[in-house]
Amino acid sequence: MPYTKEGANLPDPIQEVMVAAKAAVGRFGGVLRRLLYSIPQLDAATIADAQPLTEQATQRVLSVKAGKKHLSFREYERHIRSLQDADAQPMTTAHSEEMSEFMDRTRKVWERLRGRAVPGDQHPIWLQWLRNSHQLADCLEKAEEHELRLPIDDVRLQPWFCNPQ
Repeated sequence: MPYTKEGANLPDPIQEVMVAAKAAVGRFGGVLRRLLYSIPQLDAATIADAQPLTEQATQRVLSVKAGKKHLSFREYERHIRSLQDADAQPMTTAHSEEMSEFMDRTRKVWERLRGRAVPGDQHPIWLQWLRNSHQLADCLEKAEEHELRLPIDDVRLQPWFCNPQ
């Protein structure tokens, strides 16, 4: 039987599920780094809160392959911004059922992380540079005496100071 165009109007499950999931995972993937580079005083407890929180969101996106609805990145992003900047208004209600469920399950972790957030203009210059290394010139312009003073005991900077042998 020759091929016909009759099937051309059928839904494409690979496009609708697999490609959509791959694109969504890409958007969710950098959130952990952004969180860890937004909190001035990073400690093991903060990492222990942030990592599973972002992992749960990413896993929700991957569950699309099993037929579940994924989190809206737009809603998730609004929620994340309140952790990066204490001046940002925290999201108290979600538009989607998926985000509402996620917020309910992770509320205590969000509250702990939110308690560590500082206003965006109070982030140390070195941390602004670490978060946006391509803006080194802007950071140096803002820094006292145009120097970045790096805290060598900060875990985020350890790879820069290690001596691989």
